[in-house]
Amino acid sequence: MSPVSDSLLVTKLIDPPGCPGVRPLVGRRATARNQARITAFRTSNADLEPGITRPRQTACRHFGFMGKDLYTAAQISSTHNQRIFCIMPLKNLIRSAVGRKLFMAVTGFVLFGFVVAHLLGNLSIYFGADGINAYAKHLHQLEPLLWIFRLGLAGAFILHVLFGITLTLENRRARPVAYKRKKHPRSSLAGRTMIYSGLLLAAFIGFHLAHFTFRSIGPPVQFLDGELLNVFQMIVDSFQQVGFALAYIVAMTVLFFHLSHGFASLFQSAGMNNDVAIPWLDRLSRAAAIVLAAGFVSIPVLIFFDLVIK
Repeated sequence: MSPVSDSLLVTKLIDPPGCPGVRPLVGRRATARNQARITAFRTSNADLEPGITRPRQTACRHFGFMGKDLYTAAQISSTHNQRIFCIMPLKNLIRSAVGRKLFMAVTGFVLFGFVVAHLLGNLSIYFGADGINAYAKHLHQLEPLLWIFRLGLAGAFILHVLFGITLTLENRRARPVAYKRKKHPRSSLAGRTMIYSGLLLAAFIGFHLAHFTFRSIGPPVQFLDGELLNVFQMIVDSFQQVGFALAYIVAMTVLFFHLSHGFASLFQSAGMNNDVAIPWLDRLSRAAAIVLAAGFVSIPVLIFFDLVIK
């Protein structure tokens, strides 16, 4: 075995821990920069014997498509905190905890984008009945595309929930005996309760769909021009009832807690988890959560107090 100084402690990319089925990065779609990293790694570590140490997987990054398989680069660090890259197929990525966290981040980003778009559409109610009803009419005209979007969104939501539950259960199984006294020097209440806020939001989504999409609960609805729903009147009639207004305010408070940690986690799962980035990401996450939650809460509050233009 050769002596180890400042060189990377590696297993020569021969099936390292967390990266089963490693394959070389080749093909025209592999960028020159990423290919150079792999080449430099192999050249600088060609003389090291396998089994010197077991690298620790810390993050994942997407490198691109190769043929029919999706390949992802798993960023792993050695005991010297130096970084190397290995390539794994999609099926192996899903089996790893880091891979599931990456999928959580991707699906979370999709859901976050929907929340932003949904808020922007809902804020058209401040333009009065014509504003929100024109928005609803435009969506109705895009009905075929809208259902494709809904199916994709539902898929992202289901994957996000399943991976979230799986990772939570895995973390609990890893420590079957709880700490006698828990100390959380860096974690927040929002971070420690992500699974609970997520499940509450999942229950709220079911309630929201029953209320505004399927209209199986709530006050009677009115229609404009035949089949076109009077969305403005439906929202106003609902939020003038204290029960519905409180339900949405509580749900958006839960959304604030979930996003205040979840938005920063999107970037941390992608590798932005150093001491410089984390404080800024935490501030950005809280700011985004405040803006989105306040925007949603303002609608039932202002309608309940009859402050919306009619």
